[in-house]
Amino acid sequence: MRLKLIKMVLSLTGIFIVSWLNMACTDQPESGSPQAVAVHGESFKFFGVGVNSVLSADLSGDLSDLLGDSSTARKNVIDLETGYRGFLKEFFPELDQLNQGLNYPPRERIEHKTIKRMYRYARKKDVPFDYIEFLFSEYTKRPVLIRILFKEDVLNIAETLKQKYGPVKNVDVAIDGANVFSWRKNGDYLILSQVPDRAGNPRYQIVIYFVKRLEALKAAQEAQRDKIFQKKAEAGKTVF
Repeated sequence: MRLKLIKMVLSLTGIFIVSWLNMACTDQPESGSPQAVAVHGESFKFFGVGVNSVLSADLSGDLSDLLGDSSTARKNVIDLETGYRGFLKEFFPELDQLNQGLNYPPRERIEHKTIKRMYRYARKKDVPFDYIEFLFSEYTKRPVLIRILFKEDVLNIAETLKQKYGPVKNVDVAIDGANVFSWRKNGDYLILSQVPDRAGNPRYQIVIYFVKRLEALKAAQEAQRDKIFQKKAEAGKTVF
């Protein structure tokens, strides 16, 4: 009787282990759970990554196939600025206000619970960009920002984006040789800037701002800070 019971326990344990391995090998986010995350209207995409994409093993593999090797960083500083310092304050106050909110209090190094995937060798895959960055919230595994840098515009990128996303807003930048275009869709922004460096060489930058995802990241971090502060306050009451 005891031997049969031991065999039954071992059998059930084996079934549990196999089931756990099967779940672990499915296409799940790299950490945390993607459940109960709001689905937003699609806006802009870059290599298939849009506002509702989930950072998963499959997505990471697909990006590596397309863009080459990547490096990963966590607890990142976020700076939404593009073009030049003060650009958002002058032309996109909503984004500037969000940038300030993410980096409050000012003059302090604020590290955000994010996962940054950086691709610096995309040209080896015949992709005409020098640097590509995907920034994901660690809370939801959804993208909050995509940034692309390049020195040569072999794709005539402004016309390509106009054909893809339609009417464009020309931003009147008072810098010789600078051109800035922006699109807005479902609350998100795509900003293309061409601003020359000090030597007069063109420098191109594309930034996609998933605004609701950035706001959700800010709210989650504020809630976490409030929770920590409350715990410290409660602990302080027991000191005396």
